[in-house]
Formats: sequence, C-alpha cells, structure tokens
Amino acid sequence: MNDDPSGGCFVPVMQALFTMVIVGLFVFFGALYLDVETRKALLAGLAVGGAAAALVWFGGLLSWRRLAFPEPWIPEPAPTRAERLEPVKVILSAEDGKHQDFIDLPATPDQLIRLAEGLLEGATLSEAAWTGAGNIFTRAEFAALRSELIRRKLAFWNNPTTPARGVSLTHSGMKTMRQFAAMANDAPTMRRPA
Repeated sequence: MNDDPSGGCFVPVMQALFTMVIVGLFVFFGALYLDVETRKALLAGLAVGGAAAALVWFGGLLSWRRLAFPEPWIPEPAPTRAERLEPVKVILSAEDGKHQDFIDLPATPDQLIRLAEGLLEGATLSEAAWTGAGNIFTRAEFAALRSELIRRKLAFWNNPTTPARGVSLTHSGMKTMRQFAAMANDAPTMRRPA
C-alpha cells in the first residue's frame, strides 16, 4: 500500500539513491569527456547527484504525505429548498387568445395555491406576510417568485424607486392567481389578514 510508513520512507530513499548514482555518473563521465580533472569531475558528479537525490527525496516525501494524510473532504453544501424545487410551468394567454407564453414560476404548486388563496382574500404581496417562521416561503424563495412575477408582468412595484411601498398584481397576475386558487380542491387553506 502506498500510504504505509515503509512506502513513505524506503521507496523514496531507494529512488533518491538510484537517481543520485545515475545523475552523478552521467555528470562525472560528462565532465571527464570535457577534459575536466578527475577530482573535479568526481566532486561535480557527487554535488549534482546529491542535489538530484534531494529533489527526488522531497518529491517522494510530499507524494507520500498527500497519500497518507489527504486533505479533509468538505462536502458541498446541501441545496436549499428553493434550489431543489421544480418550477411550476404556467401558460399565459393573451386577451385575444392567439398568443401564449410558457413561463416557469419558482415555487411548488401548493405554495402557489396558498399564495393565490391568500391574495384573493386580501393579503398583500409583502415579504413579511409570506416569509419567516411558519410561513410558506423562505425569504430567498419569495424574492425569486416576486422577481419572476414582476419580470413576467404579472406584478409590479407600486413605486419602483421605493420598493418598501410593495408590489401589486397586474390584471394578468390576478387572473393567474384565480386559476391557482381554483386548483385548491381539498388543499388546506391558509388564512391571511388583509
């Protein structure tokens, strides 16, 4: 096994020694070929071979340490509920009935039904009314849905320069919410204050 102590010590030492001998001999005979004095050729072979051995040793040591002590695995964060949701497909028809748009709303059918019922009972499209503990949306989910409703011209900012004044449904948005509310059947109804 590559991550056992003998693999971390014996193998790199043998590789380093073998590299030192091969590189040292190559440098020694190369220096002799270039008519360098034997003593200087031997010193050059030992120096370069030793340097090569040190590089191989440290490289082997680092490889073994990576195998023996791997980086801790950090899992990716779990997707949020909004990221796991399959968007609801909606078909928007123009008044003349000849033109249709297919859109995705980032919410579950149950969330849209409950939102529609609340809005038709007089609730507003305010973040405070639909998010937080015990409510049907997280802040991120509601913001994504509200943005898509505005982008698809189903809702609009009451005052675009002052978002605190809230959002209202357009005529098409109200019609869409009526269709979602009609889908309620036996689904539990969430009562919202006006």
